[in-house]
Amino acid sequence: MSDGHPSAHVVVVTMSELEARGSQATAALAAYVRAEQTSTFRHLLCRRFAIAAAGWSLLGMLRVVPVVGVVVGLSLFVLIAAGAALSEHRARRRAHALAVAARESRAG
Repeated sequence: MSDGHPSAHVVVVTMSELEARGSQATAALAAYVRAEQTSTFRHLLCRRFAIAAAGWSLLGMLRVVPVVGVVVGLSLFVLIAAGAALSEHRARRRAHALAVAARESRAG
């Protein structure tokens, strides 16, 4: 029964359930879900790294950490964030390829 307020519905589907069905459409959906999970992870990771990098830089400016340590630390933050972005890009590319394949198999 609707009370005039929008309601959110959460559907829980495990990847193994989707893959067990074996169709290309379910594989594409599973890949899309994985891409969205990867994207969310990267967003959260980058926010936390931005805060950590600001703190690390502050420690460098206060001379608590040597300049070399600040450079190495910030470089590690950037490398890990770039790795997360690359992982997200690969997941999105895979989801797109599977969606195209599912669309072509359905049309053909």
